[in-house]
Amino acid sequence: MQFTRVIFTLIAVLGIASFAPPASAAGGPGPETMTLVNAVTGNIPWADFPKRPRMSVQLLLAVDVELQKDARVEAAYVQLAATQDNRAWFPAIEALERAKASACLTTGLWHPHPDVKIRSAQALGRLRDLRSGQCLIQVARSFAVYESGSENATLHGLFQHALADALNRIAGTAVKLKKGQDPKGLQAGLQTWIEALAQRQAECFPPPREERDRGPFGN
Repeated sequence: MQFTRVIFTLIAVLGIASFAPPASAAGGPGPETMTLVNAVTGNIPWADFPKRPRMSVQLLLAVDVELQKDARVEAAYVQLAATQDNRAWFPAIEALERAKASACLTTGLWHPHPDVKIRSAQALGRLRDLRSGQCLIQVARSFAVYESGSENATLHGLFQHALADALNRIAGTAVKLKKGQDPKGLQAGLQTWIEALAQRQAECFPPPREERDRGPFGN
């Protein structure tokens, strides 16, 4: 049991259930994509608490694919820029969810404005795309802290709950947070989500038959 627990943890931490780059990808995402991603995530010092994790290359490549595949996705993503407001952001998130653009929605977790973070997490939960699980884990780990203030604290707590709900939906778990901010509950849930996501990954993408027949030690 302990061996299995460790294996599942390693699988999830290594990002096997994350966004994988297409076979044709070379040299990273294009400059146009990076310009749009930077516009969405924003470089606003006051908005970078807690410190956001670095966005993976795999996620950026997946965004690149989604933007190139569907012009409607690109049009919606442009409206998610940090310089816009709720009148543009909310319809953009709805459009990205309809298009099942999970990678673009995942970058919304890095948006400087709480409303976009919260709605992006909620949309990812409804889509239940297993690939977004590892990014949600990374962001949840960063946001498992207390936020001071009044309105900021309220929004911070709402985002913690949105992250937990999205992870529960994707991983098939039932981790519960206390009302309001619950950084300890969010932190405590990480191991449950990591293991459940690895289990779901193994179920959805089992190894080839010959690997299963050899057993865990190749014999």
